[in-house]
Amino acid sequence: MSSVVAVLRGGPSLDHKQSLKSGQLVLDYLYESPGTHKDIYIDKEGTWFDRGREADPHKVLNMVDLVFNALHGPYGEDGTVQKILTQHNIPFTGSRTLSSFTCSHKVLAKETAKERGVPVPRYLLCEKEEDLEMQGALAVRNLGMPLVVKSVFGEGSHWVRVVTTPEELYRASSELIEHGPIMFEEFIRGREASVYIIEGFRDTPLYMIPPTEIQKINGEWIDTCPGNFTRSQREEIEATSREVFSALDMRHYGKIDFLITPNTTYFLEANALPKFHEGSLFSKALESIGSNPKEFVAHIKDLALKR
Repeated sequence: MSSVVAVLRGGPSLDHKQSLKSGQLVLDYLYESPGTHKDIYIDKEGTWFDRGREADPHKVLNMVDLVFNALHGPYGEDGTVQKILTQHNIPFTGSRTLSSFTCSHKVLAKETAKERGVPVPRYLLCEKEEDLEMQGALAVRNLGMPLVVKSVFGEGSHWVRVVTTPEELYRASSELIEHGPIMFEEFIRGREASVYIIEGFRDTPLYMIPPTEIQKINGEWIDTCPGNFTRSQREEIEATSREVFSALDMRHYGKIDFLITPNTTYFLEANALPKFHEGSLFSKALESIGSNPKEFVAHIKDLALKR
C-alpha cells in the first residue's frame, strides 16, 4: 500500500521563498515516485492551504502517513510545527520538537555544545530592550571590539552585525532587539566552515559532506566545497560535528557552522532544516560528492518512514 506524503512549504519567515523552492524539489521527486502526495502551502501568517483552499492542520494531518517538512526558519524550524506533528503521532522529516527549538536558539545550542567540551566564542545575552545599554557596555568591557551582534533566533547573515564603534553597536543592537533577544559575541578572526550531515547516507551512520569554506572576497560571499582545509583540520571539524549533532539530538540531517582558527575549532550555530533547493549551498555540497538534491530527498523520505 502506497503512502500519502504531505509536503509543508512556505511559512511565516524571511525564508518563505526559499522554502517554496525546497518544497517544490520534494514535490518534483514525488511526482516521479509511487504514492500520493499533498502540497501544503503555509502563508506568511501561518495559515495552511490544501489544493489552494484554507485547511485545518489537524484535518490535513489525519489524512497523511508522512510529513516532509520543507519549511525554513521560525515556525517550521523552531519546534512549533514539530510539536503539532508529534501530537498527531505522524512521522516527519528533520529533528524532533526539543532538538529543533534548541538548534534555533543560538544560546541554548552553544551551552548544550559547551557541556560536551566543544569550544564556543564568549558571549553575553540581552533579552530586554531596557537592559541594552548596560549589557552593551558590559560586552565591550569583557569581550572587546570589534564585536558581533546577533539575533538569538534569526537565521542567516541578515540577523548578524559586526560592529567596531559604540555608535555602530547602539544602532545594530537597537535594530535587532526589536525582533527578539540578542547576543553580543566576541569577534574571532578565522575561517568559516559549514558541515552538512546526513544520517544513514551511503551506508554510513553519520555521513559528513567535506566541509564547505565560506569567504568574503571583494564584498561577495564565495563558497568552496570541499574547503581548503588541511587533513588534520578536516578531521577535527568532522569530529566536532559528530559531537554537536549528538549533543543537540539532531535527526536525519542538518548543517553545523564553525569558525576555524589555527588552534581551535569554534562551534557557531546549528541549522536543523537547511535549504536544499537547486542552487543552494547544500545542493552544491551534494554535487561535490557526486550526489544531488533528489537523491537526498529520496533518502530522507525513506529514513523518516522507517522511524
